Amino acid sequence: MATKKTAKKPVKKVTGKKESVKKTPSKKNQSIQIPAFLQQIRKTNPQKIKKTIVDHKKAAISILVVILLLILILPHLAIAWVDNKPITIFEYYKDLDSKYGTQEKQQLVSERLVEDEASNRGIIVSDAQVNSDFQQAVTQASGSANLDQLLSQQGLNETDFRQQLRLQDLIKKMFAQQATVSSQEVDQYIVQNQDQFPTVDAATKQQVEQQLSQQKLISAFQSWLQMAQQSSRVKGL
Repeated sequence: MATKKTAKKPVKKVTGKKESVKKTPSKKNQSIQIPAFLQQIRKTNPQKIKKTIVDHKKAAISILVVILLLILILPHLAIAWVDNKPITIFEYYKDLDSKYGTQEKQQLVSERLVEDEASNRGIIVSDAQVNSDFQQAVTQASGSANLDQLLSQQGLNETDFRQQLRLQDLIKKMFAQQATVSSQEVDQYIVQNQDQFPTVDAATKQQVEQQLSQQKLISAFQSWLQMAQQSSRVKGL
């Protein structure tokens, strides 16, 4: 019986060269490059980021509010417009201050000092008293129309004049004791000024008494006002 021969597989020749095998890098060894700004954000505290955003929103809202206020208020801040350019109330008052500033400031300071001093002493003037003084002024001016004209010439209106009357009454009450005049002072003044009083009667003595009382009142008030203005009560005058 014949034996079957098995066919031999061809043997590959082994050479000295090794085949290069491409290795696929594993996911563990791969590094992801994160942009610098993202790295900074990752390091930043989330609460700090939130606070920064809120601050920026507040700043933007504040700017918007200011712009809206300027739009709404600007027309009222302008006293006139020339060639579409406003003359603001600030320019107006700056000009007034440069021309009449010192006199006006002293007037305002004097009025405030009188009002505060009267309040501290518990001195008040009623509206009825002011109305009485005003009606007396109307009578002396021979009518309200004439009084209005006189006030207009001095740059005053009725409200301003009533305020002056109130201050005048406060000053009278504040320095009433210093403004008292004795009968001896009246007689002495008449003797010293005989040429002014050809005849002396009760009306003449009353007129002299009022005149001397007014002089004393003014003197006492001016002395007090000067001391008050130079005291620590007034700053920036």
